[in-house]
Amino acid sequence: MIVKVVNAADDATETEIHLAGINQVAGEAQAIVLTSAEPRDENTLEEQMKVSPKTQTFKFAGPKFTHSFPGNSLTAMRVKATQPSAAK
Repeated sequence: MIVKVVNAADDATETEIHLAGINQVAGEAQAIVLTSAEPRDENTLEEQMKVSPKTQTFKFAGPKFTHSFPGNSLTAMRVKATQPSAAK
């Protein structure tokens, strides 16, 4: 499952995420974060990596969790999960 979150605020925002319909979340998740200090920052020939993706790994305890998203950021999280089995 991929979860994408945009934080357009200048400051970090702690957000509660609930992955409805997910039975189990497996251990670690990977997040790719694109952020910069200023919302209008851009890469130039002199500063080619001013705005560049950074990869983070973090652990989940279940389908409901809290995560802090940096200001002026786009975060794409890849979560390994299983769906609940259908009742018979």
